[in-house]
Amino acid sequence: MKRRLLFPISVLLLTASLLLISHTLAAGFPGITVNPSEPPAKQAIEAAEQRAWQAALEGPQVAPNPAVAPVLDSCPTSVPSGISPYDPTLHGHNAGRNLIDEASMTLTDGLHVTVFAGAADNNPAQGIITVVRDGAEDPCALATGRVKMTSQSYPAPAGWGPITIESVSGDTLQVVAAGGQGGSFDVDSGTFR
Repeated sequence: MKRRLLFPISVLLLTASLLLISHTLAAGFPGITVNPSEPPAKQAIEAAEQRAWQAALEGPQVAPNPAVAPVLDSCPTSVPSGISPYDPTLHGHNAGRNLIDEASMTLTDGLHVTVFAGAADNNPAQGIITVVRDGAEDPCALATGRVKMTSQSYPAPAGWGPITIESVSGDTLQVVAAGGQGGSFDVDSGTFR
């Protein structure tokens, strides 16, 4: 008998305590209102939520748009130079199915270029060199539009056929054609010699 009576009394005491706490807390904070028709437990939760909101509003405020780091106009990087076989999967496009080599190089004026050598897509017997000024020497300048990516193709002299890159020296490539012809290509001026 005592057990059955104990449970309802403890629930009654808990309910009374929550009701007392919720009314005491609500009375201590102006602007906090609770609905007296709600159960005491819900009143206590609502009062706590309202206090949290009020404390957040009265506390220190964070700027809605915190200062963003400035965009850099320039962030020069060192780009390695070298010659490698052309790999179309690295460039994400289907063009260049007749290309053979590519060279990464920094010209004497500091601009970075990637040079592609081989034959034209529409004429596999016509040697071609394509120079892409890619802005890799300064990715920030490229991102802000201060440096533009450009691409220019240069056909090899008649009868040369597909071209391979033998070496890089300064702004000049030493090239050899499939027909045995060879010479140099000045990347800066776009001329064969």
